[in-house]
Amino acid sequence: MTTSDTPDFISEFPVVFPAKTITQLLLLRQINHHLNLIKGKTASSTKMLTVLDNSFSAYRQIIDDWKAKNIIYPYEANNPVTMFPKLKANGEIKLLADLVQGNDITIKNYNTIPNQSMIPTTVARAQYRSTIDQAN
Repeated sequence: MTTSDTPDFISEFPVVFPAKTITQLLLLRQINHHLNLIKGKTASSTKMLTVLDNSFSAYRQIIDDWKAKNIIYPYEANNPVTMFPKLKANGEIKLLADLVQGNDITIKNYNTIPNQSMIPTTVARAQYRSTIDQAN
């Protein structure tokens, strides 16, 4: 398949490939992301991470935007999560949450996880591939 044979997916599917990064909550899916915590236990102290000077203003802007859209809000919590920015190759910032300290107080859920070694094999056989980055 040559470049000229490749359909212009970006213009054909603008909902899937928006021009501007979407900063709103996605629709709920059938997956339940709720973590059940052991009652009466609290997580160990959260790690204090520093934000690099060159990304601090962009990080602060994301936080302010999300607060304005009620995606996040200040809240007093027993088990806070450390959130930190990761600079992507294209210069954008992706926010990550460090949930490691919550492992000791989470009720384990032993649902089946997809076979990780089969995923690349299955994808390799596909006619079209896509990188889905739900950045925010």
